[in-house]
Amino acid sequence: MPENIQTVFVVGCGVIGMSWGVLFLSKGIKVIISDPVESAEANFKRYILSAKSFFDGRGDFESLSKNYEFVSDVTPRLCEADFVQEVTLP
Repeated sequence: MPENIQTVFVVGCGVIGMSWGVLFLSKGIKVIISDPVESAEANFKRYILSAKSFFDGRGDFESLSKNYEFVSDVTPRLCEADFVQEVTLP
């Protein structure tokens, strides 16, 4: 991951999107994430907790794991991202 990437936007928060989100968080990258499914944010929070061991040796879990934000509207926030990871299925 290039060092100049500080913020990533993850579009889609199913199993693959959650995995990308955790990977980026574990590298100290801020994650902005969006998914239209009502339970997506709660699912992501549970996924982070289940992946706690993945964060071992990468820094402080408490601060790394909270460096994300869920948004409902993608368009106005895309300009904040240094990289966009789209994880959507037809």
